[in-house]
Amino acid sequence: MDNYVVATNIWAIGMAITNGSVPHFDLPFRFGVIDGSVQAAFQEQDTIDDLANCVEMAIFYRQGERDLVPTFGITDPVFKVQPLDVQGMTAQIERHEPRVNILMTQNPDWYDALIAHIRANVSARRPGV
Repeated sequence: MDNYVVATNIWAIGMAITNGSVPHFDLPFRFGVIDGSVQAAFQEQDTIDDLANCVEMAIFYRQGERDLVPTFGITDPVFKVQPLDVQGMTAQIERHEPRVNILMTQNPDWYDALIAHIRANVSARRPGV
């Protein structure tokens, strides 16, 4: 196992940390065969895929659902009248994920105008910006 240290933390079971890399579980959580062994799928920290996963988690959480961080997530948009406050959602996410720039857009469903389709475009924020 040259250049590999198998992490013993509970969150990193099945992941190998190599040369200072910091793996984060990928979304959706799943197992796969990597280098001949079954491991949890992961993304390297601070890659665009990792940042997109962090934004996705913030979108899935409603404010108040996390006891230790009650402001994490977005205000529940269910039963809100369109147009939804995508600028407010963006600000709520960027407050907890300062490594990203987010551009959120919304469009009504072509068949059912009561359904809003929201798209979040995520890009990495440059340090110092």
